[in-house]
Amino acid sequence: MKFSIETVSKLTGLPAATLRNWEKRYGYPQPARSAGGHRLYAQKDVSFLKLALRLQNEGRQLQDLTKLYEGYVDEEPAPVTSSDDVTFRVRLVYESLLRYDIAATAQHWMIFGAKLAPQQMFSLVFEELLRRLGDDWSRGQISVAQEHFVSGFLRMKLGAFMTLDFPATQATSFALATLEGERHEGGLMLVGCHLKYRGYTVHYFGVDLPFTALNEALQESGAQIFGISYVDLEHLRRDLPNLARVEIPVVLGGIAVLALSDKEVREIEDSYPGLFLCFEASSEKAADHLELVGRRSP
Repeated sequence: MKFSIETVSKLTGLPAATLRNWEKRYGYPQPARSAGGHRLYAQKDVSFLKLALRLQNEGRQLQDLTKLYEGYVDEEPAPVTSSDDVTFRVRLVYESLLRYDIAATAQHWMIFGAKLAPQQMFSLVFEELLRRLGDDWSRGQISVAQEHFVSGFLRMKLGAFMTLDFPATQATSFALATLEGERHEGGLMLVGCHLKYRGYTVHYFGVDLPFTALNEALQESGAQIFGISYVDLEHLRRDLPNLARVEIPVVLGGIAVLALSDKEVREIEDSYPGLFLCFEASSEKAADHLELVGRRSP
């Protein structure tokens, strides 16, 4: 995955002018160049810049980090941090959010940003936070206000990843949305983030999209695959005939798909050849499924 200088600036907080200055003065990072001469940064460059900022805050001089950069980008990537450490910090973030403690949440989140690549954030942090939130809500262990606060925080953070501007490297484009009555979007946004960071164009139309607006959205965006998520099984059953008329392949996921009976699965597969059921609970594997449908489609 390659990032433009504008995207690296957003990921690290360093202005584009500072990135160019560091490259000239200290010799790092050393981005590749596109055919048009634009800088293209690797994930290792982004990770090193975050490390450099942390070391600078600890008192290290930037000119002393040149050799560290040379060794950093030449080495094979090692595990960024232990799973125990991530799990522990995810719990701290979740508890901070339930207390509405913005300062503590920001402190822990900054550590995630310094240690984890975006794809690791999606799988290890966002997915676990969404799982905890869903479990606690279903058990009645958190209040309505807490659920709204945590989900609002996660939505804003995922939205920041979704709106980062860097050029697509894959030809297939995806549209993602939920239809009328479906308001849960965390898992769908995570799938979109995975696809975006694999180089795909992702058009995200949000939740509760009226079906009357769907065809317009798909046609004007030029999307080639439509991904949709359901929580309510009755909503899924309601929409099947309409979704079957969509002119591009449709991939259906979410917990409602997992709740389908074997008989219903067979009926959908036999009656609706343009609909593809995704039974993956993991957002990363769901993105794999969408990617596979995209590769198989003309």
